[in-house]
Amino acid sequence: MSKLEPVIFQQRRERLATQMGSNAIAIIMTRDEMYRNRDADYKYRAESSFYYLTGFAEPEATAVIETDAQGKITYTLFCSERNRE
Repeated sequence: MSKLEPVIFQQRRERLATQMGSNAIAIIMTRDEMYRNRDADYKYRAESSFYYLTGFAEPEATAVIETDAQGKITYTLFCSERNRE
C-alpha cells in the first residue's frame, strides 16, 4: 500500500464525522486474517473502507469515531496484541 501523510486520514475522518452530525458514533472494523488450510494463510489485505479512514493495515482492528453535542471529534483505534512471530 502506498504511504500517505497521516493528515490525509485525519481529514477523511473529520469529513465523515461532519456528515454524521453531533452525538453520533461510527464503529468500523477490519477483517480477520484468512487461512487457506492448517499451515498456510492468505496474504493479508486491509479492508478498503477501514484503510481509507485509518491508514492502518493490520488485521483484527476496530476504529471508533465519535462526535459530541459541541461537534468535538474523538478517534480511537483498537488493535490486537502484537504477535512476535
